[in-house]
Amino acid sequence: VRPPEVLDEKAAIELAVKQGIGVVVAGALTRDGDRLTVSVRAAEAVSGTVLAEEAESATASDGVLSAVASLAG
Repeated sequence: VRPPEVLDEKAAIELAVKQGIGVVVAGALTRDGDRLTVSVRAAEAVSGTVLAEEAESATASDGVLSAVASLAG
């Protein structure tokens, strides 16, 4: 299977289905003023059913790694 040029969530789901992988984990980093939010979601590749979804906020770019570490648990 040839990998996609851009591996966004949609492409990851398509690739997972083709490869027989059951779950896709996708993440995003968004900014709202001074606040940064790191979010992650795990979903079944075939059905799209969300298995888990979490988000953490940071008030500065140096807090993003702490937010990621918190999400990783």
